[in-house]
Amino acid sequence: MEQLESIFRKRFYLLAACGGCVLFPLAWALAKHAISPREFAIGALLWWAGMFAGFVVLIRSHKKKAAEWRALQDPADKSAAANDRERCLRSIRSLKLLIVFMFLSLLLGLLGTRGQPLPLRLIGVAVNLSITGLLVNSMSQLKRRLK
Repeated sequence: MEQLESIFRKRFYLLAACGGCVLFPLAWALAKHAISPREFAIGALLWWAGMFAGFVVLIRSHKKKAAEWRALQDPADKSAAANDRERCLRSIRSLKLLIVFMFLSLLLGLLGTRGQPLPLRLIGVAVNLSITGLLVNSMSQLKRRLK
């Protein structure tokens, strides 16, 4: 299972890096006024759609392979259950750190945008709180799985 997780993690980071390599030139072209804001918005929307589709395909294939792997495991094998428990505990610790990071980034974002228009600040707060809410939800699901 560790090998399966490692392969998934490598593919996840590769997809994220490729997405960054696509978005960076698009933002650079906008900064240099080579493309209009409308062209940038269209490109960014296409980028988001492509990244979303890529991550959905990656996650679904990983879940399918993990289910196949679990079906092959011996039900009396306690080491697999112990490994799952340890992985859940590590994930919970990581999620706690991410929640603290998101809270700090919210505070720094609010301090950094002091004096800026209110709608822009509200969008930033909404995005930050949405991501934080998803992290809290994931953490509560992991805690329920441990019980």
